[in-house]
Amino acid sequence: MKRSVWLKADAGDWESKKRRITAGLEAGVDWVLVNDVDVNAVRELGNIKIAAFT
Repeated sequence: MKRSVWLKADAGDWESKKRRITAGLEAGVDWVLVNDVDVNAVRELGNIKIAAFT
């Protein structure tokens, strides 16, 4: 069974979310959970799967 590591980054201002997501990318996180308004900004940070609250 393959497990996935998720990072929840839906709270706080963009700069704090950006730091959390960047650290997650460096650590090898598989998915990021964000608000729908942040999806495009997260895509600019790197190649990662994104799930969003709508």
